[in-house]
Amino acid sequence: MNYISILCGLFAFTCGSWVFLLRIKNQARKLKKLEAMKGLFGTAAGNIIHSLFYIIMPIMFGCIATYLGIKGVSIF
Repeated sequence: MNYISILCGLFAFTCGSWVFLLRIKNQARKLKKLEAMKGLFGTAAGNIIHSLFYIIMPIMFGCIATYLGIKGVSIF
């Protein structure tokens, strides 16, 4: 087991999940970068870009890093 990989994976998963929960609960005012992306790219594209980079990618990275850490692989 590689504990650093597991901790990094769990941290990334938690961050992505937290942003997802904030968006579900309509507390987007806490997500300042979402508003900036909406202003820069438009509402639809801003939502897609923010979801991709702040929800989907951290959750995927977190799952993969945690899995690799349990298998004993170092991601660093």
